[in-house]
Amino acid sequence: MKRGSRSDGGAATIGREEVSATTWIPFFSGFNDRLNSRRAQVDVIKPDGSTEKVFRDLPLQSVATTLGAPGTTSGVDVRAPNTISITVLQPPASLLTHKIDDVTRVYSWNDPSRNERGLEIETGDGSKTMLTLRG
Repeated sequence: MKRGSRSDGGAATIGREEVSATTWIPFFSGFNDRLNSRRAQVDVIKPDGSTEKVFRDLPLQSVATTLGAPGTTSGVDVRAPNTISITVLQPPASLLTHKIDDVTRVYSWNDPSRNERGLEIETGDGSKTMLTLRG
């Protein structure tokens, strides 16, 4: 992903970097350490372009993954789907979790100063879950 200034002299662009599936577990561990309690918004953009609002302005607690494990079924090599869960705090003390199945790609969004601003999580059906952070 290219970063830099816009040709019209405007502000530098926000960058998007893919997070390799082989590094999801340590990436999310560090992400949680750095960004726990930041205000989170979660939206799902469906393949038809419609948007579902999941969470608004709630403190992020964690982003976690369960990676599919290779195995065999009837002699055919298969892989269980990758799952990512986003958990937020619903005051006064309830946890809400949004589970995303069949994850195929994860992107980290950074502002021009390389501050993390969120995640884009793609699934096999073409949906995208957008985690946007503020604060």
